Amino acid sequence: MHYHFKTSLAASGIFLFLSLFFQAYGEPIGAGLSEESMQDHKAQIFNVNGSVEIIKSGTLMQAQKGMMIDEGDQVLTSKDSYVELAYDKHFLNIARIEANTKAEFRSIEPTELHLEDGTIFNALDGLKSAGGKYSVSTPTAVAAVRGTHFDVMFDAQTQ
Repeated sequence: MHYHFKTSLAASGIFLFLSLFFQAYGEPIGAGLSEESMQDHKAQIFNVNGSVEIIKSGTLMQAQKGMMIDEGDQVLTSKDSYVELAYDKHFLNIARIEANTKAEFRSIEPTELHLEDGTIFNALDGLKSAGGKYSVSTPTAVAAVRGTHFDVMFDAQTQ
């Protein structure tokens, strides 16, 4: 069994930029937050780069900005591609699914992701205020948090 939990400075920088951007140009972070707004049981794609496919109810389709991710959906990213999604309208809880990744959303809130292969970066700053839970599992491990920034990486070939 072999699994990695790693911190990615590049991904951390991107999410720090997004947080500062929305704080400066959007609603101030934390403004108007309520448990209802943080737990709306939605996950929405806000950025797609390269070839990203979603399997919804057995149907394969191309990921698009604005697309909702539902319980049971699978995300497949190809080489040199990634997809970013937000769990709330304030962009406090976001995830970036990196290239060559296969992940399944087993539940949206509380969030349960299953990472079959690849890397997911998570920035979860609004879970604490909403009392939410977030977990990412791989075939050999589970990471569960209540608010933090972290990467989960699993290589199916080396396990």
